[in-house]
Amino acid sequence: MTFRIEELHFSDLKQMAKSPAHVRHAVETGWTPARYLTIGTLAHAILLGGDYVVFEGQRRGKAWEAFEAEHEGWTIATRKEFDEAEAMAHAVLAHPVAVRLLDGEKERAWAATMYGRKCAGRIDVSGRATVELKTTNDAEPGRFQRQCLRMGYHAQLAWYQDARRALGEDPGEAFIIGVESKAPFPVTIFRLTPRALLEGQKLNRLWVERLAACEAADEWPGYVQSVVDLDIAEDAGLIIDGEEVEAA
Repeated sequence: MTFRIEELHFSDLKQMAKSPAHVRHAVETGWTPARYLTIGTLAHAILLGGDYVVFEGQRRGKAWEAFEAEHEGWTIATRKEFDEAEAMAHAVLAHPVAVRLLDGEKERAWAATMYGRKCAGRIDVSGRATVELKTTNDAEPGRFQRQCLRMGYHAQLAWYQDARRALGEDPGEAFIIGVESKAPFPVTIFRLTPRALLEGQKLNRLWVERLAACEAADEWPGYVQSVVDLDIAEDAGLIIDGEEVEAA
């Protein structure tokens, strides 16, 4: 049977940055990083709402197994994990700009027709602006910017803005609130420029077009289909145990 995505989510579409095979795998398995507990996932739930609970123990043994079964679908944290996530949340709430940006409808589920197909998703905060909350291991602006571009956050915000337009709304400006996942939990806020959002829209259209081609042909290739040459420049040094050694 031909494989086709009936309702497209950005979390699946962005896998096209890797390969069509990754897109199909994500859809068929339902895999998403949010399924696995991280301190960032818990901080996200504390700030934006979500089902979470603290387990006063370690993640092993019969007590843990019973607690996990009782709270299926919840984010379960140990006391240490919760304390760290709560500190991150407090850092965001203490930031005067971040706390204003969080003023809006949180974790809003939506469905709309975009790019000629059914799409759906969930926006962290939709109000006078469109806002995404991200946790990072480094919120220094230069390094966090590189992470944002590598992770396609500009495409994600463009996707959500287009969704709000499709729903007849003014999406306002687009912001990313980034909070570092280790003390002192510094916060960096990016306002996406029109150029960044335009590039994000272009990327989304490219991915959707490639997705449509894969669906039409029912072909979902990996990174490459041809043999790739592995070559070394004549003046390249040797890498031995991670250290470069000059060529003789």
